[in-house]
Amino acid sequence: MTDPDLFARAPVYGLPKSFGACALHPAQPAAIATLAPFRGQGIAVADALKKLWKTGLPKTGKTRTVKSVTLLWSAPGQWLARGDFDPVALATALDGIAAVTDQSDAYAVLHLTGTDAADAMARLTPLDVATLAETDVARTEIAALAGVVTPIKDDYEIWLPRSAAHWGVEKITGAMERLAAQRALG
Repeated sequence: MTDPDLFARAPVYGLPKSFGACALHPAQPAAIATLAPFRGQGIAVADALKKLWKTGLPKTGKTRTVKSVTLLWSAPGQWLARGDFDPVALATALDGIAAVTDQSDAYAVLHLTGTDAADAMARLTPLDVATLAETDVARTEIAALAGVVTPIKDDYEIWLPRSAAHWGVEKITGAMERLAAQRALG
């Protein structure tokens, strides 16, 4: 008979990996939550977040970081919160004005770093990542998966669905490996 005890497992394993001038690291935050203000409650949600975290909601396609929490626009009328916070406390603070859903187990968050990170991203997404500013966020195809990408200085934070993250990591590291081999050939 199998053991019924459950245990937490990291969304991806076998990381970090490096090839050439590129590395892929896990960057799983302590918590992730989706915020969706109810109709006509956007200003009330922004005010509640200002009390809670001293910031309002970012504009379309943008992010905002305050202390240990980052808010990311994720879709019309929807934002993601990532960082060190309690999703239950957030839901309580926004009770009656927004839907809050704990997404901590829904995403695998990765950092792609190094001088070849932009070139590796060019092999993984149709999005021209060079056009993204540091506070931008975009929903796009990444390694044939629906994902989220945001630049962090010269690096990239990549969000993939946890259910397909292992496959996505294989595609990302494959692109890194091929790029490194191409660079080695000159």
